[in-house]
Amino acid sequence: MLYLHNRPHRLHAFASLLFVTEAASSAYIPLHASVVSRQEAENKTYDFIVAGGGIAGLTVADRLTEDPSVSVLVVEAGPFDDGEDNVLIPGAYPPFQYFNGLESVPQEALNNRSVESICAKVGENFTKPDSAFAAQANISWDDSVRGTSGPVQYSYPNYFYPGSSNWWNAAKSIGLPVVKDPEAGNNLGIFWVPSVLDATTMTRSDARINHYENVRVSRSNYHILASTTISKVLFSQTRAVGVEYIPSAGGRGNKVYASKEVILAAGGVHTPQVLQLSGIGPQALLNKFGIPVIQDLPGVGQNLQDQSTLTVEWNFTSNITPNSGSLDTNATYNAEQRALYDNNRSGAYTIVRSLSTNIAQLSLQLITKNYSSIAAEARSQDPAASLPSEVDPTVLKGYKKQRELLIRQFEGQDAAVGTLHWGTSSSSIMYHLKPLSRGAVTVCEPLINSTNPLAAPVLDYRTATDPIDIAIYVALFRKNRRLFAAPDMATLGPIETSPFGAQVQTDEDIIAVMREQINPSNAHQCCTAAMLPRELGGVVDSEWNVHGVQGLRVADISYWPFQTSGTPSATMYASGEKLADVIKRDYNLTSL
Repeated sequence: MLYLHNRPHRLHAFASLLFVTEAASSAYIPLHASVVSRQEAENKTYDFIVAGGGIAGLTVADRLTEDPSVSVLVVEAGPFDDGEDNVLIPGAYPPFQYFNGLESVPQEALNNRSVESICAKVGENFTKPDSAFAAQANISWDDSVRGTSGPVQYSYPNYFYPGSSNWWNAAKSIGLPVVKDPEAGNNLGIFWVPSVLDATTMTRSDARINHYENVRVSRSNYHILASTTISKVLFSQTRAVGVEYIPSAGGRGNKVYASKEVILAAGGVHTPQVLQLSGIGPQALLNKFGIPVIQDLPGVGQNLQDQSTLTVEWNFTSNITPNSGSLDTNATYNAEQRALYDNNRSGAYTIVRSLSTNIAQLSLQLITKNYSSIAAEARSQDPAASLPSEVDPTVLKGYKKQRELLIRQFEGQDAAVGTLHWGTSSSSIMYHLKPLSRGAVTVCEPLINSTNPLAAPVLDYRTATDPIDIAIYVALFRKNRRLFAAPDMATLGPIETSPFGAQVQTDEDIIAVMREQINPSNAHQCCTAAMLPRELGGVVDSEWNVHGVQGLRVADISYWPFQTSGTPSATMYASGEKLADVIKRDYNLTSL
């Protein structure tokens, strides 16, 4: 089962030395896209090998195989899914069976807690909602920025929990603007959450469906090797010529070769791990573990970021039912809604489970009147304090430039730095979108000593080590309290419960609880192979090429310098399309 969803996730990557003979690449290829075995792939040559079957990897593979003369192999650590309900049906989400846990090292700013975060293994075609329902539900959009011919199905649920209207009106009453369409370039304010949802079937439109299943019948040149982990990239001097891989469950290693390029799309955690195992990374680290150095790139694995979260629990004296919690607490309601979905593709099961339909994206100006003093305090601090100790000077230089851009975003009104959401049940959640703290991903000694690429890397988010991140969290927390105190929410009788609560009032008290409650990861790990000049600690250039080597690119979220003001999936789809265009240009490939 390939669970193909966006992921800074548990995919892996790859790699000796010689090109194989032409005869080895002329083996039988079936008349349609196919799943191949490790034995079938062994010692063959493809034009392109893509490491990772998420949004970036499958988008690139789909677009490259539009040229029938090109052969592409996608190597994916996860299995193919079986189309289970919790994969395809929003109300049955999430598919925990395809998530892998990654435990961080103790987080110094979070009371030395080690936190487990998840990684998954595994264009646009917008359908308008019914106009009467849209008016009732406060759904709006801008036709001029919505596509209608792309492979990714995109729409809205056809149901909303009644309490979501209270939250919407409360948010408006405290000054949050209504966003007509978050896709139009300004997402600051409140809006309905659009979904990668097929409006006909009301099922998820994931990357496996729209960039593999929908084209596989006509693509004999498109192969996927599932349940397989890349151990390293293979090089001939400084040119990538293939990958080395092993079964994700463990076993004998094999090699497969690429005549043109290897494209890493293993996610923000595993792409830097693969690069380091392949000899691309900080020279001191590679020397420490006896990895032959192909290229000294200090930025590999540095600059780790995520969009951390904070959950606040509530009791309600008069909450409206049904709400998002009713699916779990009321068996009769759950059965009714599932039957409604099965028979009519409508009701609560069209909404992602535990979530509501409204969300608020806030600039620092919308969060607090003290935005300028927070920005000034950020400028006054030593940037080096926000990075791991003994960081390379080039990485620090690049971070200083990032930091200045982020502080300008704090001062302006064109970028969200935080998110508020209430699922209509017993908890609300805050997201920190623009952290100044920076962590790192590195290979670890047991992994090298055992030569086992299945071992997890060292994952250190360093969440909230920069005090400005905590200051923004406090301001966001107070904004959320103000929203819940607004008349439209107050009528529901919300009572903030432990570990927060009415007794937690001072900044110091709030921060003390936060250090015990912040979750460092929203599974949006990014930025560990940044697209920056080499002298700024960069890993790839403006066309996704890894600095200092040939035939190797990074396609996934690793190449971002810093986080976007929202979830990364739409940007990754667009990025995959752009990268495919660049590769097609470089090799004079045709398109459909």
